[in-house]
Amino acid sequence: MPTALDAKGRHRVWRGSTAAWIVLVIGIAASCVGAFRWEGYANGQQKQRLEETTNSVAATLSAYLQRDEDLIQVIRSSIATNLTTSNGAIEQLFSAIGPSRYPGVVGVAYVERVPQASLRSFERAVTADPPLGQPPPESFAITPAGSRPEYCLTRLVAAHQANLAAELNDPKTIGSALAPLLNP
Repeated sequence: MPTALDAKGRHRVWRGSTAAWIVLVIGIAASCVGAFRWEGYANGQQKQRLEETTNSVAATLSAYLQRDEDLIQVIRSSIATNLTTSNGAIEQLFSAIGPSRYPGVVGVAYVERVPQASLRSFERAVTADPPLGQPPPESFAITPAGSRPEYCLTRLVAAHQANLAAELNDPKTIGSALAPLLNP
């Protein structure tokens, strides 16, 4: 910086350097204001992207749930229109529409309300038409044991056969949860 000597021989800074200091302070202040505004803008953009992503995921999940609900309605309609529907018929229907249109669905099950007086006929029906074409792994028994006016028992089951066999043997998969469905 240019300096000059005053009357006592001391160095004196010229007035032009004072203006430089003022410009420097204004520049630093403007940079701080700009940084805070940029941070606000960046946070707003991040929040907007998060909202867009969340809305997209919600719309996708909603579409998948609606698609699965459509499958349930098709199966339910089939059973309602033919009360003597068999496991084989449900399996054929599920195989025809399930794998191609509903790739994430492992299977479907129909639970029937059975009055206590109809337990024996239900047992005969399940023995004659076992779920998934597999005979029940054990004798017919109500679990937990006890006498009730009516029971909710698995009557019809359909599943992707290719994936189900491996999953039933692996206790860590959702398929292992289907094993109890083999015995109503």
